[in-house]
Amino acid sequence: MESHKERLRTEAAELHARRLEAGNKTRAARAAAAENAAAARSAAAKAAEVKAEAARKAAEEQVAAAFEAERKRALAAEAAEAQANAEKAMAGTLVNPDELVPDDATDMTEAEFDEAWEEAAPVAQQQGAGVPEGTADEIMTWVDGNADRATEAILVELDGRNRTSLIAKLEKIAGDL
Repeated sequence: MESHKERLRTEAAELHARRLEAGNKTRAARAAAAENAAAARSAAAKAAEVKAEAARKAAEEQVAAAFEAERKRALAAEAAEAQANAEKAMAGTLVNPDELVPDDATDMTEAEFDEAWEEAAPVAQQQGAGVPEGTADEIMTWVDGNADRATEAILVELDGRNRTSLIAKLEKIAGDL
């Protein structure tokens, strides 16, 4: 019986050793699972940081693009305004000053100058009155190679529709004022 008891003790010891070993393996597996979960959380946090950084950069690029578009729009508006001002100034230079002010204007009194100015005003107002409103071809037909009519048509174009190709043709006829 002793041997039977010894065998039972040995089996009990072996069973106990297997249970301890199984418990150790379970604890090790739980520790590894916890470690894997922590690594997964860390990787997810890093991925979220990368995604947030990419979104921030994209937003910054959109803002920069919007500012650049606004800057270009403002520059274009300034250029258009400068062009309009230049065209207005140029339109003023196409008027023949001899038609408005007599040669001896410097020898005049202020009253004589005012009287001469009032006499010349209708001439300036009538300038361009005969230019037809219509297509470029109709205006070129009306000009018919006449430099004075070409000048009148240029003034009307600069004050109105401002068709640059028509103005260029008229300037050739008018003698490149």
